[in-house]
Amino acid sequence: MKKTLGSRTALFFLFFAFGAGLTFVIGWLMQFHALSNDYWNILYYGRRMSLAQPESLYNGFYPFGYAFLIGQMPFTYVLFLSYVLNALLAGLFIASVSTLVACTGSVPATFVAFYSSVAAPFVFQNANTLSPDIGAAAFTAFAVFLLCHNWFDEKLPPPSSAEGLTDNQLILAGVSLGLSFLWRTHASVSIVAILAGYVLLNGIRPIRPLLVLAGAMAGVAGLQIAVNLFSGHGPLETGQAFNLYKFFYGVDWTYPPTPADIASFSVFKTIAEDPVRALDLYKPFFFYFISHIWAALPAFIISPKGRYARFSLFSVVFIVLYAIPISLSDSARSPVILMGVYLPSMAVLLAVLTDTVKKHIASIRWGEWAVAAIFIGLGFQTFYGWAVYDVGLIRAAIAERKVLTVIEQTLLSNGMTSPSEVFADRYDFYTPNTMPYRARQIGNWSAGWVWGFDAEFPALPNESWEAFSQASRAQGVRFIVLSQNSIYRGEIFPPIYNEEVDIEALGLRFIGQRGKMRIYEFK
Repeated sequence: MKKTLGSRTALFFLFFAFGAGLTFVIGWLMQFHALSNDYWNILYYGRRMSLAQPESLYNGFYPFGYAFLIGQMPFTYVLFLSYVLNALLAGLFIASVSTLVACTGSVPATFVAFYSSVAAPFVFQNANTLSPDIGAAAFTAFAVFLLCHNWFDEKLPPPSSAEGLTDNQLILAGVSLGLSFLWRTHASVSIVAILAGYVLLNGIRPIRPLLVLAGAMAGVAGLQIAVNLFSGHGPLETGQAFNLYKFFYGVDWTYPPTPADIASFSVFKTIAEDPVRALDLYKPFFFYFISHIWAALPAFIISPKGRYARFSLFSVVFIVLYAIPISLSDSARSPVILMGVYLPSMAVLLAVLTDTVKKHIASIRWGEWAVAAIFIGLGFQTFYGWAVYDVGLIRAAIAERKVLTVIEQTLLSNGMTSPSEVFADRYDFYTPNTMPYRARQIGNWSAGWVWGFDAEFPALPNESWEAFSQASRAQGVRFIVLSQNSIYRGEIFPPIYNEEVDIEALGLRFIGQRGKMRIYEFK
């Protein structure tokens, strides 16, 4: 194991245990609350994969890896087990980032890396959200750790692609990159950025180590190509055109575009029709992503020939190459993968500063800690803000989980036997302890994009109360749970929620209000 993880193997496992343990404890405090509404679509996809029905293996939005894994979990304990998986992946991310920086030998920099890998909002939110994003970030960070951990060792010569890395490390790094792709499609961008940066800094000779790395990655990522072909789709076919369409035109999630609507969309034609508008949409996202070089670029400029220069330059290359294509998306979670390189580069900047001070002012006994204190002091508002955000997220999740449980108990006491008997306007509504957990909805990307969903749950109309009521009764819907934002699911719902109509005349019975959500039953 030491030959694979390096001289700080014990520290790696210590960080891993702490990160996984902390995430699990937070999950326990939140009663393993599913924060992400996407989770239920992915779970539906994963549970219905079948070799007997090849089309069921494909989903354009998500690769099959994460979905397949959670789909094999016992349904009764799926929330708990999914959170355990999240905890393990969060532990891997924290261990990879923290141990990579620990290889610099700088205690203050390691502390900054550790705190950042735990508390940075993008990481913390996704570590405690049931989704594949923390997995893609963790596998990416682990691959970067394996490829770069010996770059800081003063005892080794400047590494090339053949020096300092064993076949096991190269294979494991390749497998990790491949797994990141099986978790999230846009990890393909980070894979290209990592490989390109690594080749630019190390060269292509000797070629064998690069072939080992690329072969291991392709062997794992190629499973998705095999799934695509077996399910009757193109080898590289995805549903990412939906996200590009959303970037240019936006999406009403109550009436999302179907695969047929997206089929005629062309990103090149859209840009050609109005390049100024396309550039105006692109620039804010690009400038946001590219701003993450703020730490790596100064670190390289300050010490262009030092032992940190290679990683700092690698970070700059990675961030730039990642930013160029990924900025053609308004995905709120696309920065998560970036954190596996950005957070170490921020901590490495501190290591560069402390080494520079020690080099030029060696007489100052506590120079390293003085620089660290200034660095942390300048960033204190940011670091403190992270903690405030994280605590707020935990409190909000705990409160939301309690409300959902109370609503569930209210529904059960009024005769509900399955959440399929419930219509809810909120996409994140579910019954925490009653399978199959998910209520009926209008809209969301499951409609038309998740195999088998439309057949099992025909769309509920919302153009009139009569049409909605008739279809709901015909499909076994007995209860309605509405929030103050129910207008997003149709104009027929706010008058009910706001008590502007006679609900008895509509054939409803008001059961009660729990939190800001009101519960009704069809009479």
